[in-house]
Amino acid sequence: MGRFAGAVHIITTEENGHPSGLIATAVCSLSFDPPSVLV
Repeated sequence: MGRFAGAVHIITTEENGHPSGLIATAVCSLSFDPPSVLV
């Protein structure tokens, strides 16, 4: 199983001038207004 390719999502944000982010392998759309994803 370790040889199978899979999707990797890089999620970034910024709040009060401080950037942060994470890498996730399971992401789905939650809402379009406001834009939200479920990680």
